[in-house]
Amino acid sequence: MAQYTPKVKEAHAFLEISQDFTTPAEIFRESIANSLDAYARRLWLRAIVEPVRGRETVFIDLSDDGIGMNADTIKSFLNLSDSVKPKEPPAGKPARQMTGYKGHGTKVYFNSESLEVLSYDGTSAPVVCRLSDPRGELADGKVPTADIEDLTLEDLKSRREAWGIQDLGTGPGTSIRVTGYHQNSKSGLEHDRLRDYILWFTRWGSWEPKLRTVTGTTSRAVEDLRTCELSLRGLGTNDYEKLPYGHVFPLADCTDVRQLRAKDDVDPLKHYVRTWAFTNEPLHKNPEKKIDFLFAIEGEAARREYNNMLRRQGKPRRPGDYLSEERYGLWLGCDFVPVQRFNAWVSERSEYTRMHAFVNSDDLDLTANRGSVENTSQDLLADIEATVRNIFAERIEETPDYVKFQDELLDIERQRHAEKEAQDYRRRLKRLEARDIATINGVEFYSPETETDVIALVSGVQALLPNLLPFVVRDYDSHFGFDGLATRKKQLSVNETKHLFVEFKLDLKKDFNHSFENLEAILCWTARLKDGESVVDLAGRKGTYQITTQKDGRKVRIIVVPGSVHNVEVVAFKELLEQHGYKFRPSGE
Repeated sequence: MAQYTPKVKEAHAFLEISQDFTTPAEIFRESIANSLDAYARRLWLRAIVEPVRGRETVFIDLSDDGIGMNADTIKSFLNLSDSVKPKEPPAGKPARQMTGYKGHGTKVYFNSESLEVLSYDGTSAPVVCRLSDPRGELADGKVPTADIEDLTLEDLKSRREAWGIQDLGTGPGTSIRVTGYHQNSKSGLEHDRLRDYILWFTRWGSWEPKLRTVTGTTSRAVEDLRTCELSLRGLGTNDYEKLPYGHVFPLADCTDVRQLRAKDDVDPLKHYVRTWAFTNEPLHKNPEKKIDFLFAIEGEAARREYNNMLRRQGKPRRPGDYLSEERYGLWLGCDFVPVQRFNAWVSERSEYTRMHAFVNSDDLDLTANRGSVENTSQDLLADIEATVRNIFAERIEETPDYVKFQDELLDIERQRHAEKEAQDYRRRLKRLEARDIATINGVEFYSPETETDVIALVSGVQALLPNLLPFVVRDYDSHFGFDGLATRKKQLSVNETKHLFVEFKLDLKKDFNHSFENLEAILCWTARLKDGESVVDLAGRKGTYQITTQKDGRKVRIIVVPGSVHNVEVVAFKELLEQHGYKFRPSGE
């Protein structure tokens, strides 16, 4: 029996993984995770644009003061699925939970025109590594070759200064320069946009600090990382900004509606904030597995006090801005970093925009690009959902604050509905006063402004003047298809005559949004067409609008449809009423 060991097309695998990360900001997520795994205490992240041979070129510089690499360990950095993490923390430093083991994240750097790495582990010789056009090499089916060279400490210091990271001096650490990343795209690298991404979707934006504050618990990871520094310089700024560790929330809860009315008497819940948190909660069917759950209700105004990326009504759009419904809700993730939203677990669609909620599970299996939890077993996801639903139903939904919030929300919605009804009443009254009026057999009729108005007018007039129209409309339905079902033989009963379709229009125009097929007549208030003009139906079929004046001065209107067994009659109802002495005049006359 022959045996065969499957092979991997290395260049293709590298290429696919390097392009699996779809947004430029993801390179910063991977860099932050790697730096923190390397026990870095200071991180510098920068995106700049500089001219290279007459072309604007994007440079991304990622530096840290972590444990660094040497000529041997840097090879694992370059290899696929060869992630090497420190087994022990550096002397005097607390252990950290490692977040990257697949060895895929750093391959995101290969999606570039060039890649350079400067690193020093504090004991071996400093090292520089260069890859020229890794993206092009992979596209040609070749695994890019890295040039690795030892440096002196003086060379290391000089190169760091040239890159603008002189703060590292000759100490341990790593600097990565990625040139022309992601097709040299600048989109997504704007400073405000990068700050927002880092504080939402990276380890530096962990929501664990808030969890510990609300639950009154402590964490070595939070205490450790709070003493670290991350400096960011995105496109559009010349200076680094130090970002605080941890995801951003409102400074404090505020549930006193009476106090909130001082800020907004109409909708005080815009400023409402209430947070619940639960840590180390066992799953129902897998009690050995635990989750953390943080759930906050936030009003839109409260969010705008800390989130400047929320879209402002009436303000120009900014790159990367978003609405609450596009970002907020219930996020599931691991390492206290959100990955995928599951809003329906605890809320209806109309309510999730007020949620600022997270669930953390260290038992999730993420896709290689950390964009989804789809690799997790469905049974485990169902267990997490059931546990979250139970916590929400029994320990959040029934609390006095939540009940009071819902009651207040209902009162505001009722008040808003009543105000809308009052506004609608005033609007419609004003519109009614502006319309023309005619009296027919002692009954007042108003001129129509919509197709529905035309149907109502015709129905009422037909009851008073049954012989006015050349047909009688016996059924009205404006929801689908033609509006009316009519017959020309008025004296016969429903089951004794053939019924034909009639379409109602406020104004007959060149574009007709129905088919001429099976259409007997068009009854419109006015016809804005000239004799001989073309009318096109929904199927693209053309008819010719014709006006004939009879001896008594009355006008007969038809649409001649080539190839059809009959023409389409057009009744201009306003003109027809005026011919019989019923003229519409302003209501004040």
